This record gives sequence, structure tokens and C-alpha cells, in this order.
Amino acid sequence: MEAVNAKVNRVVTFTVVLRTDGTGAYRRLARTLKTAWRRDRLRAVDIRECPHGARPPRRVGSSDQAAGVTKMGIGKRKSASDFMPMAKYDATHGSFYQQDRVLTQDGWGNEQRDVTDIMRAKGAIFDLEGGRRGWIKFGKGQAPDMVLVPFGADSDPGKPPSPDHSEGVRLVVKFDGDEPREFLSTAFAVWTAIDSVYSAWERQHKDHPGKVPVLKLNDVIKSKSEKSCIPVLVIDRWVPRPGDLPAPDPRKSTKPTRTGTAKVASMDEDIPM
Repeated sequence: MEAVNAKVNRVVTFTVVLRTDGTGAYRRLARTLKTAWRRDRLRAVDIRECPHGARPPRRVGSSDQAAGVTKMGIGKRKSASDFMPMAKYDATHGSFYQQDRVLTQDGWGNEQRDVTDIMRAKGAIFDLEGGRRGWIKFGKGQAPDMVLVPFGADSDPGKPPSPDHSEGVRLVVKFDGDEPREFLSTAFAVWTAIDSVYSAWERQHKDHPGKVPVLKLNDVIKSKSEKSCIPVLVIDRWVPRPGDLPAPDPRKSTKPTRTGTAKVASMDEDIPM
């Protein structure tokens, strides 16, 4: 399970072994994890059921490997828990959200929390240096299929891979006391907002080496069609780059890179009841 250590502003991961009788075990586990998340912001990132009579070995020495985890020679298999949690913008209502995968009695589901007031009052880190734009397709039961290039006028993502791909942006954002989140959007309102604040970043970032901008929501304005709300984002301040924020690619390749297309495994699979 993961928790945020407020004193040092980092994510702490715990290994907890639970044992119970088999009566309603899955439902009780789901209820326990749901309570832990809602009350104490403890989020389950890996769940494994041990065979009857077996128990995970205790952690020995200074190894950073969790107890009960078998080291794989070809590398760790990418499971649902390895995917970054999401941050989203609702262009219809002009609201920012954090979205997490949570375990409920009915299986895995999405839980959203409105953070619009936080964006107005405190803001959030937006890694504009590592920002990407290009073609994005959202598919049910799949990771988004993306063909992306770095921000900048000299990069070109080429033609859309399919009619289902829409032009959009990808950034990593981080709220105070939270872990990094993936921010994906194909909304024109978001494109407009990011394009504007990126221009400000280009003018200012050389004066703030090793730092990243904290953006605040300054206003929300209606589009000309009045069908969407355009967020007005401004650079409020610059802060040292957090250690858990993924480092931007120093190569700055302008060639499109494609990610996604694979089915998101366990996250979309129900726990048997």
C-alpha cells in the first residue's frame, strides 16, 4: 500500500500481509481497502492471493524487494498497479479532477475527486518541459493509444494513425502531497490553455534552472460556441523539481513515439466473488 509522508513530501510504500477465513474474504478485503483509501489515503497498488497454507517470506536484510515478490530474470511484468494515476479536466463544466483506480465490492472502478478549488488556491506542478502533443485514442479496456512528439513548433506527429485518433496533449502533473499523475486530453479547451502557458514557460524557464512551474487556475472562460470552458492557467511560481517527477527525455527527439495499444491487465478484471 502507498501513503504520502507529509513531512518529507514523498510516497511511502508498505507491505502488509492479511490473513482471514474464507467466508466473504474478497468482499471484506474490498471494504477494508476502500475504507483505507477514503479515510487515510492509503492506496493498494498490488494485491496477491497466496495458496492455502503458504505465507510470503519475511523481508531479510536491506533488500528493497517486497516480501513475497519473486524476482523475474526478464524484468518485472507491467501490471495495472504500474500505471500512473490520472488527472483530468472536464471542459463541459470547467473542473479539474484527480482519478484513481479503487477496489470496490463490484471489482475495480474509478474514483474521482474535484480539485478545482485546489487548482485555484494552491495550483499544481505541470511538467511543461516533458510535455507531449500528438494523436490520442481512448479505448475501453485498453491503455490510450498515443503517437506523440515533444512540445514545440519544430515537431510534427504526422498523420493520425486512424479516424479514431484525436489531437491532444500529455503532461505529468503533481499536486502538493500527492504522487505524479498523467494528464491526457484531446479537448480543444485544454490545448488552448496549455499552448498559452507553454509560451510563457519558454520565455521564463532559462531563468529557473532545475525548477518546474506551478500553474494556477486563474479563470475559466466560455468558448465562442459556449459549449466548452477554457481554463486560464498562469505560472504562479517555480519550485525545485521533485525527486518522484519523471525526468524529461534529454534527447528531445522530434520523431513521433507510439505508446499504448496493450490491454490494461488486472485493473479491468473483476476480483471473483
